[in-house]
Amino acid sequence: MTAVPIDAPDIMAQIERALYDRIGLDASTVGSSLVHRAVYRRMHARGVASVVDYAWRLAAEVIEMQELVEEVVIPETYFFREPEALDAVARRVCAASPRASEELPVRILSAPCSTGEEPYSIAMTLVAAGVAPSGIAVDALDVSENAVRRARAAIYRGGSFRGDMQPWRRHFHETKHGLALNADITALVRIVRGNLLDPEFRTPRSAYDYVFCRNLLIYFDADTQSRVLTMLTSLLAPDGILVVGAADTFAVRRAGFVPVPGAERSFLFHHRPADAVDLIAAPPVPRTKVVASRVKQRLVATTPRVSKPSSRLQPVAAPSVVAVPGRQHIDEIARLADAGRLADAVRLGEVAMSAHDASADLLALMGTTYDAINEQSRAEACYRRALYLEPSHADALLHLALLMERRGDAAAATRLRTRARRTLDGSKGAP
Repeated sequence: MTAVPIDAPDIMAQIERALYDRIGLDASTVGSSLVHRAVYRRMHARGVASVVDYAWRLAAEVIEMQELVEEVVIPETYFFREPEALDAVARRVCAASPRASEELPVRILSAPCSTGEEPYSIAMTLVAAGVAPSGIAVDALDVSENAVRRARAAIYRGGSFRGDMQPWRRHFHETKHGLALNADITALVRIVRGNLLDPEFRTPRSAYDYVFCRNLLIYFDADTQSRVLTMLTSLLAPDGILVVGAADTFAVRRAGFVPVPGAERSFLFHHRPADAVDLIAAPPVPRTKVVASRVKQRLVATTPRVSKPSSRLQPVAAPSVVAVPGRQHIDEIARLADAGRLADAVRLGEVAMSAHDASADLLALMGTTYDAINEQSRAEACYRRALYLEPSHADALLHLALLMERRGDAAAATRLRTRARRTLDGSKGAP
């Protein structure tokens, strides 16, 4: 691919800013090279030789901006991605009283929906759980016109199917273009094009019982994350649930969401009332940093910086590791940290690391715990040891990226986030 001309960096920065204003994309999260390649593809398609000329055209033509958006949107999705969250929602819907019905359907939003695999997976999971189709109302939206068109067509092949799809095969039928979803499932999902950052946009419904917004916030900066979460909060019913991806938990904790008891490992959150006492997360001033757990682990939030971090580690009776051997001691450390008992969590973790061969999961969790008490050198050591054992450990990559960013090493932070994103996007793998 042609390199950016020496006189074009400022123009490219303006184009990146235009994309940020339009869809909230923080180019540093995907790498500026991805944006640059998209720009050159559009220049070639339009027969434009100069980046400057293309920038003028982009500013003047709404349609061209949408075409560039289509080039940079990353449609990484497949059926039944992160099924634990789907199952957790289905269990809650089935346990609700009164049960979902035509008069009182469960209202669910999938945003962004990409090419439709997520909202259709939600519908199929609910049907399989015994929810009456008349009680299911799923809305889905995406900023990409191409993605919405493909979602409405509901014909899939290749990478859309990963893992064992045999239990769901009955919902599809063969066509010459691929496997098409049956009408009884597509009828449960309403798909629209929309931009959560557009102040004029309105969703088909309001007061959603569940909003799925998974693996989106990691592409935004903190300000855009806040804007999106404000919008999503306004769309939720008073007791509504927000479902996010593992890497999104940083932002949702900062925005006042807390894990749903019993569904922490599925990343279900509800919004804490404004007058609730916050015993875990730090207040907004001084600066707060929020950290998230490994995929399928509990969440850990940091506390405010104190003048003498070591004072948090004054003698506390260390819980016995013998009582929580193996995987359980990791869960116990996370539970203590979740409850704000960071000193206990640190002491238990240190005993666990000395009593057992330290796993990547344990080291990553201890890294977040040390980070929570401002022991950053120990946190970094734990993250790097975790990555030595498991180079694609998403939690260690994400937290080390945050640490590097706070240290001022933006390049290292970007590289680590890119590695984490590749790990999360490919975590299921092809069958």
